[in-house]
Amino acid sequence: GAKMQPWQLAVERNLQIARDKASAKKGDVKPQNPKPQNAVAKPQHPFPKPQPQNAVAKVRHPFPKPQNVVVNPHIAVAKPQDADTTLRTPPVATLGGDPASLSGDAADAGRGVDQRAAQAQGTTQGELAEPSAVEKELALLKRRWGAALVEESASRFSVAFAPTDPDLPAEVGKMLTLSFDLPEAYPERSPARVSVLNDNLAPAVRMALSKAINAEAGALLGNPSVRALLRFVDNHLALLLSCALQVASGGQAG
Repeated sequence: GAKMQPWQLAVERNLQIARDKASAKKGDVKPQNPKPQNAVAKPQHPFPKPQPQNAVAKVRHPFPKPQNVVVNPHIAVAKPQDADTTLRTPPVATLGGDPASLSGDAADAGRGVDQRAAQAQGTTQGELAEPSAVEKELALLKRRWGAALVEESASRFSVAFAPTDPDLPAEVGKMLTLSFDLPEAYPERSPARVSVLNDNLAPAVRMALSKAINAEAGALLGNPSVRALLRFVDNHLALLLSCALQVASGGQAG
């Protein structure tokens, strides 16, 4: 019962290790390392480790985050990665499977979306369509002549203008009115057809003057020629009228 000295404890521990090794060789038992008799067990702390005062426990939200919220029972809202600016027809799966099994309301909703998509596409194509050469020429004529240009149809109009030549004969008057008729193949394959509408000129003079202007229109085939013809008439009206009077008088004399 006497207290063992440290060296005695060391000797006893070594002897015990030797005995365990010998027993393990005989019975294939793994030796156990005995704990020293003077080992002191580490006591557990009676109180848990305190948490920081500002620590807030993460509370699970009582409602799960919605994945695909359906606003309309017939049309599903697409995910953000699938979002598109174009209007699309609702998928068949959203409408309820086979198109033949769709109710009347669902089928009407699908057709309405198709119609709106077609209208939007048609509007976009109409806005991006390049105006034709005839449309560009008419727009320039309206901007230049304003109220002096009178449209009778999409391809027929008249222009009344005051000639700039001060030496014109009195028969012409102060205004000259020309009628333009643009054929369907204008200007690539058919020239513009021009007629003089002044009532103060004799019919033979009007006809001869119209023929001279139409001859110039034929020379301008392939390009929009209305503005060029108006400049031609204004710059050469005295000569054209003189030739027309000669032709008219020769026809009457014959």
